[in-house]
Amino acid sequence: MKFKFKMFYAWLAVPVIIIILWVFVFYMPFLVKIKQKEKELSSLKQEEQKIELNIKTAIDVKKRSEQVKSSIVEIQMQLPTIDEFPDFMIKMLKDIRKEAITLSSFSSNFSSLGGEPGLLLVHPVFEIGLKGKYINMGKFLDDLEDGKVYRGILRAKISYDEKEYPALTGKFAVEFTARRSGVLEGK
Repeated sequence: MKFKFKMFYAWLAVPVIIIILWVFVFYMPFLVKIKQKEKELSSLKQEEQKIELNIKTAIDVKKRSEQVKSSIVEIQMQLPTIDEFPDFMIKMLKDIRKEAITLSSFSSNFSSLGGEPGLLLVHPVFEIGLKGKYINMGKFLDDLEDGKVYRGILRAKISYDEKEYPALTGKFAVEFTARRSGVLEGK
């Protein structure tokens, strides 16, 4: 019986040894290769996601760039050219009269008309002297500020003479925006 029992262990040990050998010789190296391939696949998927995100960002930037360009062109077309600026100034003088203000002086800073070469927009500066009631001057300046051509008041000085009070005298250096001519090109 001892022999049969040993034979049984031998027949049982052989398949177990074969299974253990198969696991260590074939299955484990194959499993390691599978894990390596999974890591490679995971890193490739991450790279693909990054690339897709970069492509999407580039497309969004291009769309925004086109929208900004069209907005700039639209805004520029609403601004008068420097050649049309005298007509704008005549309209502004009519607005001064409409507010019951008198124009005491008007001059321009000619160096501001040139601007930097290559720029499409120029910012001419005009010194405007006004006489009238404070509320009327404020209303005129407020209406001027609502316009697209208005850029800002650089200097302002309001004074009064006791003989002419409630009429005040104001000197304002006002900066405007105008186009040289043409439209924004493929910049």
